[in-house]
Formats: sequence, C-alpha cells, structure tokens
Amino acid sequence: MFNQGITDSLIAAGLLDAARALAAQQQAEQENISFLNLLLRKELVSSAALAPLIATRFGYPWLDLASTTKLLPAGLRRDPAPDPAFDPAFDPAMLRQHQILPLFANATHVTIAFSDPGSLRAIDDLRISCGLQTEPVVVDHQLLLERLAEMLDANPGEAVPPPTSANDCVDSSTTDHEVPVVTFVNKILNRAISNQVSDVHFEPYESCYRIRFRRDGVLHEASQAPGELTGRLNSRLKVLADLDITERRRPQDGRLQHKSADGRLVDMRISTLPTLWGEKIVLRIMDNKPGTLDPDQLGFEETQQEIYAATLARPQGMILVTGPTGSGKSITLYTALSGLNNAGRNIFTVEDPVEITQQGINQVAVNNAAGLNFSVALRAFLRQDPDVIMLGEIRDHETADIAVKAAQTGHLLLSTLHTNSAAETVTRLLNMGIPSYNLVGALSLIIAQRLCRRLCPHCKQPARIDADVLRNAGMSADLISSAQLFTARGCHLCRKGYSGRTAIFEIIPISNDIATLIHAGAGATEIRAAADAAGHIRLRQAGLLKVARGQTTLAEIERVC
Repeated sequence: MFNQGITDSLIAAGLLDAARALAAQQQAEQENISFLNLLLRKELVSSAALAPLIATRFGYPWLDLASTTKLLPAGLRRDPAPDPAFDPAFDPAMLRQHQILPLFANATHVTIAFSDPGSLRAIDDLRISCGLQTEPVVVDHQLLLERLAEMLDANPGEAVPPPTSANDCVDSSTTDHEVPVVTFVNKILNRAISNQVSDVHFEPYESCYRIRFRRDGVLHEASQAPGELTGRLNSRLKVLADLDITERRRPQDGRLQHKSADGRLVDMRISTLPTLWGEKIVLRIMDNKPGTLDPDQLGFEETQQEIYAATLARPQGMILVTGPTGSGKSITLYTALSGLNNAGRNIFTVEDPVEITQQGINQVAVNNAAGLNFSVALRAFLRQDPDVIMLGEIRDHETADIAVKAAQTGHLLLSTLHTNSAAETVTRLLNMGIPSYNLVGALSLIIAQRLCRRLCPHCKQPARIDADVLRNAGMSADLISSAQLFTARGCHLCRKGYSGRTAIFEIIPISNDIATLIHAGAGATEIRAAADAAGHIRLRQAGLLKVARGQTTLAEIERVC
C-alpha cells in the first residue's frame, strides 16, 4: 500500500517514470528491502526531493533537519528538563534498526523524525516504550542517517544498516512484543510516583487506551496507547497484583508493590471494572516513603495538633476521622499509628485492603469470601491482648458496637466514618443504633478533614481581593487586615499554579459539655454550637487561615468545602 501510493506520487511529480518505478518495485520485492531504500540506494530519486513528497502524501509535517539544531543531546535525554521526573531514554538499537530519531521532548510528547513510512509502526512501539505521545515528522533520509549516527556516537560516515524490509520494522517474537508493554507500565508507574500522583486511571476506549493521573486531587491525561494493546496492558497490571487475568467479567480488587526508580517499594491498591471496551483499572498509590507520615506535615493548626497529640497519648478511647473519599483520612490514621508504634504496644489494623504496610504493626486485610470482615477481625483482635486497634472504616451497627465496647475496655481505637462534618458523626453513630450512654463512654475525639492544593512557592503571585468578597467568604475583620493573599500562576515546576496538598481540619474533643449534649440526644447543630462556644475551628475557618497565610487560594477552599 505504501509503495503504490509513493510510486503514484513520484510519477505525478515527474520525479520517476512509470517504467523505472515498476522495475524498482520488482527489485525491492526480490531483495526483500524497503522500496524507498532501494530508490535512494540506486539514486533514482534524491532524498531531499523525497521527504516533502512523503510528508504531503501521508499528511505529516516536513522538517528541514539541516536547519534544526535543538535536538535531544547525546545520550538521548532531554536538556534542560523542566520536569525533573521526566527523563526518557530510548533504545539505541531500536532507533538504529528502524531509522527513527527523537528530536525534542517535553513531559508529555516527543517529536520523532522518520523518512520511510514503513517506520510508522515502529514509532507506535516507541510511544509504548517511552510512555509519551509521539509526534512524527518527515525529514531528509540522508540527513536522518547522518544525525542518527552522530546521536548514537557512531562514525558519522558509517551508514546505519537499514532494515531488510519494511515489515521488519514491526515483526518480532511474542516475547519481544511484551517488552514494550512491561517498559511502558514501569515508566507510567515511575512517573506517577515521582510526580506524587495519588491515583492512576487506565481506561480502554474503542480506538485508544487512555492513562490519566490524579495529582493534587485533579485528574489530567498523562499518556495514551493504541486501543489494541488494552488486553496486554491490563494483563500486565493484573499479573503485578496477582489477580486472575482470565476473569474479565467481574470487578477485582487487590494490592501490589512497585519498585520505584529510586529503589523504594511503593504500595498500591488496584481495582478493575469491566467496561464497554475492556477493563478499566485504577491504582491508588500509597507512597510511604520516610517523611510522609510526619504529624507536623499534616496541616493541623497549632491548637488542633496539641489536642490530637494529647488524645493519642491516652490509653483508651475512640478517635474517629471523617470526610469523603480521597480526603486523606487514611494518612491521618497511619501517621497516628507511626507515632504510637513501638515495642511496648501491641497494635492491630483491619483494612479493606491494607493500604500502607508498617513494620511492627499486625495488619489484616478483609477477606469477605473467607468470612473475614471487620467485625470478625475485631473480635479476634480482642483475644490477642491489643493496646491499639485501627479499623479501616465503621460501616455497620455490628462493627460500630464492637468498636465502642473495645474503646470502653482499655483499648485505643482509631477508625474512619463517612460524614460531612465532625458534628454529624455523632448523629450517624446514634442512627446506627449505638446507645448514647455507650457512645459518651467511648468517644474521645472527632476529626473532620479535607485536602486542598498548595500554591506553588516558585510562581505564586500577590493578589488583591476586595474586602467584601473576603468578608462574604467568612473571613473575620482581623484576618482580612493581616491577610497575605496570592493567586495561582503556573510554571514548569507545578501544575497550573499548585504543587502538593495540605489538609484542613475540624477537631471536636468530647468535653463534659458535649458529652452531656450527646447523652441528651442533641443533634449536629447543637453539638457544633457547643464546639464553636469552646473556640474550636471549623473546616471553613481552617481553610481561610491557609488562604490568609498565602498557602492556598480562596477558589481552592470554595472547591473543597
């Protein structure tokens, strides 16, 4: 197909007569080499004239390589590198074999020079192996060979051996085909870890396979692969997590560990879901590198952290962390466990699934098929002489009842609950059927939290916001007068002006006054009013404090709370 289209174009352009074109086609078939390579070898057409013709015929841009100096430097790595996490390296043998040349790159795309349309499928393989979108451009064949030899530190006068045929650009063994898939998956996971991505979405569609990253709470497209690779890419991910690769009709969940580029083992949760065009797979990255579980880095206000630390120091009681999915509840609990973890405490967790592994802690994963749920595990824990218990989530009356009784009988119990505010947690537990007198005797502290994006310290710029706008948002007059406001700008070190996240908290310790209200069956409104009277900071107020300090923006606080 390629040969006939090029032949017609050459004849139409007057560069080759019909008889010579036919003879060249036959000779190329006999020698089992590329038609274009034969034309150039026999000097039937100049490489300079051929490049623009191929570009026009196949609809790709033409680039004058002779006047292009900004190439990927020796070693085939980008310099300068705005995104330190991006460091693509390409296999020199592959480039030499298929006669393709990486020119320029950024964090998402790489421009690839080619001269023979037969190389286009090899460029697709390169897209898989490097994990970036490829932008092919047509260049002069002779200049491509010279520049390729130079880039590979070869003798510039030495010809780069052409493939024996156009089909050789894509034919390989089954094992060879799997190598780009393995490389592609590894590069995607390494990029996600180094960019502090929380979730990676692998999404099959009719004609493509899209990969998206959730970074700082916001999804964006990171890469694409051909749709026909859906099965192989999904199988690779499922193998890593020990899931059943033959089961494609039902959702599966599990966990895996990936060795990052800096040698760390990073825990990940995996979830599969059958969709119209194949299984969508989502990975939740739980990066437990040193420093991640530092209570000073969570985002507590000073008074809040004092209350939190004092409650954790008690030998018994229940601490509940509430908020929607993705609000950082698990990190808050793991940070607490990290501080409590020593040889003098017997600590248990039951989770669905285990998100972060910690040495010295007895961690149990829920296995509903085997009858191991939260309540069963919790009963077993109580027979194992525990000091501290962490439940991944309180979901039902049975689990809540056992947890409350455990907190009343000499154990420190930590868990999460899905409610919109700290005060609503009490109402939720009462609605689950927990008697108010039991709840008062067990509950020590309720924490509600959200995650907001931090402004990038390198590019944030001062902002002027009308005092009425700030007042209507909830800022006090004192806070407005001292506020140092900034706005998101965006640079190569961040994403749209934000870099990283911090948590905002609302903390309600169960004082005598609040315990009395709970015992009397008070609702969330009354409990919240009592907390306000005691001077505790609401979620919204905590967010506005971070705005006034220039840590985030008012728009971001509006987004999360």
